Amino acid sequence: GDVLELDGERAAVVNKREIGRTFIDDSGFEEIESETVRQRKQMAYDGMITLIVTLNADTGALHGDPEIVTRGVRGFDSSNGNLKDAQRLVAAAIAGASRETLADATLLKEHIRVELKRFIQKLTGARPVIMPVVLQV
Repeated sequence: GDVLELDGERAAVVNKREIGRTFIDDSGFEEIESETVRQRKQMAYDGMITLIVTLNADTGALHGDPEIVTRGVRGFDSSNGNLKDAQRLVAAAIAGASRETLADATLLKEHIRVELKRFIQKLTGARPVIMPVVLQV
């Protein structure tokens, strides 16, 4: 790109710089990381799912049904039974998880995220951003 020098009366190109793509957010002039841009594109095309599970802190057992909130995910909602199937899948993934996975919230989040992502991709072809939340009570 061109490096400009500005003074009160004129502008001049004074140098050149090698740059790649730069994305700027509307809220200011800060660069946006490429991963953020990738996630925004993915959400625009395939939607987003928030997956909330509540576990017993002592046993790691699921407390109630997993809550699944979807935004913009095509072909996946409560009207066609897919939501109930997904809840059962997540519950089974938790029940079948190793002790090590249940003891580490990061491992558990990744485990249930991957299981749900595979299910939805196979069912709908969509690859939504999935945000798992694990609460322990």
